[in-house]
Amino acid sequence: NQYGGQDYSVVKYDKNGNELWNKEYGGSLDDIMYKVIPKANSFLLVGISFSSNNGNKSSTLSCINPFPSALINNSRAIWIVEIDFTGAIINQTQLCTDFAFGKTYNNPDIEQITDFKQLSNGQYILCGNFVSYMGPMGPNWSLGNFIGYMRLDNSYNFISAFPLMAGAGNYIAGTGQIVSYVQVWNGYAGQVVEMPNNDLMFSYTVEGMYNQIHCGDNSANVFAYAQTQLIDQSDNWLGTQSYGSHFGYAWAKNLTLYN
Repeated sequence: NQYGGQDYSVVKYDKNGNELWNKEYGGSLDDIMYKVIPKANSFLLVGISFSSNNGNKSSTLSCINPFPSALINNSRAIWIVEIDFTGAIINQTQLCTDFAFGKTYNNPDIEQITDFKQLSNGQYILCGNFVSYMGPMGPNWSLGNFIGYMRLDNSYNFISAFPLMAGAGNYIAGTGQIVSYVQVWNGYAGQVVEMPNNDLMFSYTVEGMYNQIHCGDNSANVFAYAQTQLIDQSDNWLGTQSYGSHFGYAWAKNLTLYN
């Protein structure tokens, strides 16, 4: 890498497979690219940046680091770089996620970007996994993670954010002798598609453990099930559908709209 840590890397080839140019984008720390979005006259490089304003990164927005330095030293930010067909930077935008979801979710950092799409109205949807610091728990650090999305305008400015699934905590589902609970420890964001009426359908995977306690007999089953959520244009929740059970695995991989 050219600038230190990991960098965004883009290589252009001609139709015969000959390399035309090879360029990198980033700062002195890790810059991890997840998506390349083709546009009419440019490309969008979408990823997560740990770097400050150095290398060829010039986004100056400073994000809050909600974690103790013993756990994570640097805050993570969404970094969107637009390049032309020669690889030259047209513009770049850094987005913090701490203000997007706020104190309700302990000012979370972005952990992984899983989808980034432009909608028919010109807005962009970024879907991903977010992680926050929940406080010390015994000898270990306690982290909470959740799936969510951010809505951006056509200049990549923040409009709104919406959490889809919280991934930390115990959910009590029984009383009496049998006490059952589901402990969800991971949520993996999948994809988003725009419906014909402009509603948004999200797919993702929920992973956790199902415990059942009956007269001192404690049994546990690790599970993963697929889930979809439907959200309207104003970020209102319309419905949720789960696929699978607490006793097996069902992973959400691809979400495709069939006309």
